[in-house]
Amino acid sequence: MSGYARRRKDYRIAPPECLSSSPDPQLIVELTDERGELVQRVDFGALGAPPAMTRELALAFRGHCADKSPSVWSATFASGIRHWLRFLSQRESWAGRIESLGDVDRALLCEFIAWLDRQPHQVGTRYSRWSTFKQLLAWLQHHRPELVHPELELPFNPLSTQERAGASAPGAIPDGARCRAGRVRAGY
Repeated sequence: MSGYARRRKDYRIAPPECLSSSPDPQLIVELTDERGELVQRVDFGALGAPPAMTRELALAFRGHCADKSPSVWSATFASGIRHWLRFLSQRESWAGRIESLGDVDRALLCEFIAWLDRQPHQVGTRYSRWSTFKQLLAWLQHHRPELVHPELELPFNPLSTQERAGASAPGAIPDGARCRAGRVRAGY
């Protein structure tokens, strides 16, 4: 052995810098592919929603979208979550009343559906916006029921195309009564 000793190479990886505007790591959802490589990072801290609701949405998004494709991640975030928050911001006095998803009841969901009905979009677009948000609520009901309203019922198919076409299908609910009638589907 010679008098020259080699230094061992340091293979440690430096911790990544905080890439988020939010200091709360619960608000950052990192979605990976089947090999475990980071595909997308979503920062829920940038949404501007109340903190409790933001954490609950991030948890539902992480849990529901973990095994989904990147297109589902984008649609869920852009269609479901952003339109829900846009609805809340346009609604009068929402900030003082709705702090978490536990405050969301059937009446508020029916207001959201009515708000979607007033948007100048096709029924399919409105339905995808409702459906993506409803799936997050359904995930929370199934996996973390303490985070949602205990008596929350999710309306089933509130944006029926048969109702829009004026066809009276057997058992169809008249326009405007979709949310008042008890058409719900239990479970996840």
